[in-house]
This record gives sequence, C-alpha cells and structure tokens, in this order.
Amino acid sequence: MRGDLGKMEQIISNLVGNAIKFTRQGGVSVRLSRLGGVDAADILAVAVRDTGVGVPTNKLERIFRAFEQADGTTSRQFGGTGLGLSISLRLAQLQGGDISVSSVEGEGSTFTLSLPLSPPLPANDAAAMPPPASWSPASFADASFAGDRARIGHRYEVVLVVEDDDAFASILCDLTRKRGFKCVRATDGRTGLELAALHRPIGILLDIGLPELDGWSVMSLLK
Repeated sequence: MRGDLGKMEQIISNLVGNAIKFTRQGGVSVRLSRLGGVDAADILAVAVRDTGVGVPTNKLERIFRAFEQADGTTSRQFGGTGLGLSISLRLAQLQGGDISVSSVEGEGSTFTLSLPLSPPLPANDAAAMPPPASWSPASFADASFAGDRARIGHRYEVVLVVEDDDAFASILCDLTRKRGFKCVRATDGRTGLELAALHRPIGILLDIGLPELDGWSVMSLLK
C-alpha cells in the first residue's frame, strides 16, 4: 500500500478514540477488509463500530462540519471541540479516500475509513513520485498564511494556529476561514506566543508536541 502512514494512524486513532468516548456499555470493534467488486478491489476499509449513544439520522451530516457536534449537549457531556472528524475527513480525502458513517440513535455507530491501496499518481509526474514510505499529498501549500497576516486589520476576528505539521495547519486554517475568521499560523511555541501578543486572537488552536517550547508550556505562559 502507498500512503501517509502517520496521517492514517491519526485518522484511525481519532475514530477509535471517539468510539470509546461515546460508548459506556457494550464495546468497540475495529475491522479491516478489502472491499469486494471489480471497481472496489483496491480499496482498504477500516470500520470502527461502537455500541454508544449513536447519532440521529437528521444530524449525521453535521458531525463532519468544523466546530459542530450532534447537538449542544454533546460537548458538555463528552468534551471535544467538533474538529476531529472534520480534520480526519479532510486527511482521508487528501489521500484519495473518504469516511462514511451509519448510526442508530441509542444503539451505536459505525465509521468506515476507505482508502485506495494505490492512490493515482499526479498526471505527468509519476517519475517524480517520492518513495512509498515518504509519500504524502502535495496539497499542503503554506502561502495563504502569510497572505492572511498581511490583510489582518481591526475589522477581522483572528484565530491563531500553533502547529508544526503543515497538513494539520493547512486544514485548520481552511476550516477557520470557512467560518469567517482570519488565520495566523506559528510553527513553534515561542512564535505562537509572539503572534498571540501581536494579534490578540479570539481563539487559539494549539498543538502539544511543538519544537523548542511545548504546548503545555505555551498554555501556561498564555494564562
């Protein structure tokens, strides 16, 4: 299989973590399979099934939106920001895959990550493809961050992203922009503190594993 192992692990960890969080009785199972059929013969499916609270049918679409959960009580009862599934779905799509869900309220849910075993190579660029171990989508451009910083003025509400992973930072900024905010990014903790003081953001999305100054230290200094 050719893919980004780190991103795959992050997606599956999120799905399993959610399943455990929302399941108080019963259990959680993970099943790997290769989908059948001529057209789907090269698809790996990772299905995470739980017997938890489930999601109402009319709210299934909302759970993949940034900063939203099934209802207002979900974050109060179980915690979370409503970002995990949005990020996971975007990471899957960047690798040519998808995440689907089936759920029955009060009975549980099944989230299925589908990924091609051999994603198609970019057109006319097969010779330049990196080795499989280091392959990752080439969609993580960082130019937009500087553009936001140059356009920020008193009329805009700013969200600061402190994240050294280009993929996550790009996705987080894309999600915040869709909500009408401007996004500023720092790749390390010290720069994050400087940008927080400069821009006074209304919100900060902070990674823990940062170079030089980790997220816990940044949080302590921010407080």
